Amino acid sequence: MLWVSLQLESLWDDCYSDADIQNALANMPKDLSEIYGRCLIRISRQHNRFLAQKILPWVCAAIRPFTISQLREALAIDSGTGNLIQDNMPPAQELLKCCSNLIIQDCNGQVLLTHYSVRQFLESRMPDPQLFPTGLQLSTRGLELGELCVAHLASPRYALALQSPNAREEMAVNVGPIFETIVEKLGESIPYFGRLRLTKPRRVRIPWSSQPSRATTSTATPVGELLSFFHFAKEQWAPLTNEIGKDSDCWSKFRMLALKPNLSWRLHPWEPLGESLDSHFSGLLGWAIMNRHLPFLDLLFDLQNPKPRTDIFNLPLCHYSNLPPLHLASRVGDAETAQRLLQVCNPKKIDDTGRTALHHAAETALTEIALLLLKKRVSLKVKDDKGQTALHLAAGKGYEMMVRELVKQGAGVNVKDNAGQIALFLAAGNGHESVVCGLCDMGSSVNGKDNKGWTALFSAAVNGQEAVVQKLVGLVADVNTRDDDGRTVLSWAAGSGQEVVVKILLAKDGVDPNIRDKDGRTPQWWAIKYRHEAAANLLLAVDGVERLQQDCKILLLGKLYP
Repeated sequence: MLWVSLQLESLWDDCYSDADIQNALANMPKDLSEIYGRCLIRISRQHNRFLAQKILPWVCAAIRPFTISQLREALAIDSGTGNLIQDNMPPAQELLKCCSNLIIQDCNGQVLLTHYSVRQFLESRMPDPQLFPTGLQLSTRGLELGELCVAHLASPRYALALQSPNAREEMAVNVGPIFETIVEKLGESIPYFGRLRLTKPRRVRIPWSSQPSRATTSTATPVGELLSFFHFAKEQWAPLTNEIGKDSDCWSKFRMLALKPNLSWRLHPWEPLGESLDSHFSGLLGWAIMNRHLPFLDLLFDLQNPKPRTDIFNLPLCHYSNLPPLHLASRVGDAETAQRLLQVCNPKKIDDTGRTALHHAAETALTEIALLLLKKRVSLKVKDDKGQTALHLAAGKGYEMMVRELVKQGAGVNVKDNAGQIALFLAAGNGHESVVCGLCDMGSSVNGKDNKGWTALFSAAVNGQEAVVQKLVGLVADVNTRDDDGRTVLSWAAGSGQEVVVKILLAKDGVDPNIRDKDGRTPQWWAIKYRHEAAANLLLAVDGVERLQQDCKILLLGKLYP
């Protein structure tokens, strides 16, 4: 459908006679790539191709789509001053036409690429001497757009200046006579000796300019009217400048915009906890970490006057689950951010759940960050509120490389959490076969018990982790061991309806299907209790299994037996 649409548009734009149409039909492009190439050729022949040179990369680079009015204003903003020059605004229909049907306006007024493949084509296309001599370079064009947003937001129209410092004297408002009359009236009611102390008031002149500022000349919109582009710039200036450098012509404006709180226009994507400068810096810090915005971090680290309080680098960030900055970076996963934060953050800081940044790095498989933290001597023995170490978290998530690295660095494989479980339990219960094998190879206790008397085999069996059960059985796990209630792994598997697990256990030499728990109940009883007929039948098929009494059969499952 897209192919047909673009072909019809091409015929409409380029063909003026029957001969033109016949020639075009005889030379139809074979695929979308060739169609897009012809669109670019048509663009390069237009007198207004400079518009397309900006529009196409900007539409690709924008975090969220432009509206047609925002795009018109963006093209008319002076990149140096940030002011809108209304005379430079192109007509809306010209924007779509100059891009030769590679962009469209949807029903919401948003400017979009005609198809997602247009972006793929532009990014993969070799440099075009006419349109894009150095290629599309989306990151560069995105930064260009971000710098335009910064220039606009830092322009005088949003500075809220109420008066010029050089206001003309002749425009002053004289309030002297009014004040004199008030004093005279008050003096009539004051006794004579009190009036002696009153002096004649001086005339006061308040500067008041009637001349429009530069921002309100005929080429710009009045300050009271927000441009459509303002909303675009406010939303996108921060993410679009994540690669800005100190060599940028816009750096000083970027620095001022980022570091100066703005309660009037709310120009920042983060919400400060209060109105203090440090709360603004804390909000900036959290947003920068979460969005991997290194230039924001550079601003904070280089800031000398006013210098941020050092404790903001260790205080919980309320908008991010109360995680301290280094903990948040360890979850987000940017090693460069973590490296910079380690210069100012306490690597041994504990969060609200008792975890260090190492816990979070282990839980998210960020080995590089974990090694950075270990170099700062973060202890592998620290336990969180559940008594779990970083190794517990990595094993529970199944991160084999992280598990091996933590053990290599000295993590204890048989350290127990508050439930008495070692890392092997978590790996087994979640079905991480390779981690189970690795932990066992590194000395983890296969038959170690938790506070309920369970081994890792219990955890795997109840959760139906068949491959792990098979592996643990092969690693000489004790299949007849009992928990604190006297129940075996087979009892729990049968009561949970884990048919395949029951098969694996029954195939193990030496398994006893008749072991009774403290209340005298066998695995068969538990299968019937919870109406797991398949598991019950597997047990009945084993030679030597004790059959339940007739009254129990009727009570529990009725006609299960012949």
